Amino acid sequence: MNKYLLRLGVALLATALIPACGSDPEIESFPQMDVSIEAQPNAVSYEFSPDTSGGQLSQQAVVRIRNSGKGPLVLSAVDFVSQNEFIKAVWPGGKPNFPLTLTDGQIQSINIQYKPDPNIEDSGAAQMIIKGNDEDLAEVKLTFSVKQVGAKIVVDNKNLIFTNPSKAAPPTGCVLFGNGGNAPLIFKKAYLSTATPYYQVTETPNEGDTIPALGEGANPKSNPMRKQVCVRISPEAKDADYSAKLIIETNDTNEPKATVVLNVKWEQDNKYTVTCASADGKLKYDFAGVNAGAAERCCNVFNEGPSGFVVNKVEVKALDNGKQDLADALYSTTLYAKNASGDKETVKLPRSISAGKSLDFCVEYTYPSDGKTTNAETIIRFQQANIPDAVQIPVIAGKCETPDLVVAPSTVAVWMDAPLGGKTTRQLLLANQSCAPLQIIQTCVSQVATGSGGQNACSNANTLSQHFFVDPDIGLKAVDPWGTLPIGLRFEPPNDKYTNIQHFLHIVYCGGTWDGNACSEAPVSLTLNVMGYVGSDITLPKLTLTPAEGAEAKVGQPFKIEAGTTDGQWPVGEYGAYLWFLAERPAGSTFWLSSEFQTTDAPWLSIKPDVAGKYKLIGAVQAVNPQKPTEFAWSEHATIEIDVQ
Repeated sequence: MNKYLLRLGVALLATALIPACGSDPEIESFPQMDVSIEAQPNAVSYEFSPDTSGGQLSQQAVVRIRNSGKGPLVLSAVDFVSQNEFIKAVWPGGKPNFPLTLTDGQIQSINIQYKPDPNIEDSGAAQMIIKGNDEDLAEVKLTFSVKQVGAKIVVDNKNLIFTNPSKAAPPTGCVLFGNGGNAPLIFKKAYLSTATPYYQVTETPNEGDTIPALGEGANPKSNPMRKQVCVRISPEAKDADYSAKLIIETNDTNEPKATVVLNVKWEQDNKYTVTCASADGKLKYDFAGVNAGAAERCCNVFNEGPSGFVVNKVEVKALDNGKQDLADALYSTTLYAKNASGDKETVKLPRSISAGKSLDFCVEYTYPSDGKTTNAETIIRFQQANIPDAVQIPVIAGKCETPDLVVAPSTVAVWMDAPLGGKTTRQLLLANQSCAPLQIIQTCVSQVATGSGGQNACSNANTLSQHFFVDPDIGLKAVDPWGTLPIGLRFEPPNDKYTNIQHFLHIVYCGGTWDGNACSEAPVSLTLNVMGYVGSDITLPKLTLTPAEGAEAKVGQPFKIEAGTTDGQWPVGEYGAYLWFLAERPAGSTFWLSSEFQTTDAPWLSIKPDVAGKYKLIGAVQAVNPQKPTEFAWSEHATIEIDVQ
């Protein structure tokens, strides 16, 4: 029988037996223990994803114990036993004393964290046993384990690009692959998916060659085993179609045929211009004045040549990934081209823009009945001379009453490294991507992701980080519409207790109108992971930023910045990543580097300035110890200033 119906029947029976006057309230007490894992009611097990990040990322599942009945729920014990040294239970605010009483509707949360070591394999599980005075459910057992995936092919690079290949000296490129699973990976064959006169597979492993499970035998986590497949290209004319696919077949049941895209990149001076039909002429889709119904705004992309401009995809992305569903409901896109008579007609993707031609990229915005909107950006993905790139254009909507805070860099955890007894600093940028003033109320770095008892995490001095600091403390600070505010983050590990330290940067701000003393709405807390690596003294890589040859800093035109790197103690290599973010922009500019443009493995960045003035961008590059991927070092920040005409 359904437990709720059983409880209801017992309650009704008890009610029928209670005298009309002078009843005993104890008879009406029916505490009910409801337990969920990651908001999944009645779940009794949870599987963490296998570690594929070299130990750099941690995972967390939240257990919530709720008293959904009437009367006090008394938890006599919550025991946690782990057979996996990397699965641990963390109590926000510290483990309480037992017995612990939960009143009607009260919730107790416990964080189960999985932080693997890349050098150690541990497939054990953990169990949590919860005991309470729920008469129908006196004990709950929960199991936490690491998902078993079998053989799993890991291809280091699924895009093999040949840059300006020569027919006189045909170049060869190789793809490395390994096994990231927990069963042996067996190689079957490698081949081209379609016949092509330009490519030839020149080297493969032998059929039946095996790569052991990750962490076993010849495939240790600290130095994963790799095998390679090599392809040679013999090019013809530059306008030939060099797109092809290399297939690597293994016994991976989830991806039995791993695909590697082959292509050619010709370095040319390609140009295009973006113009938007906004009232002030800036590059944006401006719906700020639309408070009812639907409206359409358009921007035009003109291909100046010399090569074709192939548009593959157009989408509207929310600045905050958590608001993507709202953006999908508010916005839609349409592409228009002019026909021979000069009239506009809709076109579908993929679509090529010939040199000297253009397309209108239009966004339709429908004002929502509840008034809840979100700013976003339109991303136009294209290829020019077989070089993939993208245009990003801001989408502005809503009334000038709600600020919109975004942070750079925000794609991944903010990584910092410092030697024992030393310190390092990093700059972040807070940007108000709206036409409403924004008030920063408080910033801090805490050991916990969320506060307890409804308070923000900055309110408890006992949980503030002793390793990371906002330096200097900005306190109460206003950020003007479309304004930016740089903040400094200092990492200063005081001892060698930890190798990696994960804490949380909290930025508390007013989500509505600030009257100088109070916020019209409840404060909003934006939280970012900050990760610190405590290492020995190492030689950092170096990064220099320069404009690409022939780049012209003009409004509406792409401006390419190239990164030059010098290896430090470790090479930038195949594991390295480039990090980019905006540090300064002219007054009135809405230009922003969204999350997907902030980190990349490519040593260059292309931006499209929207107004004239000075832009300042910051870059850094990460070097990784190829023998131990958990050891890494970020370069010092490199800056470049651009005066756009």
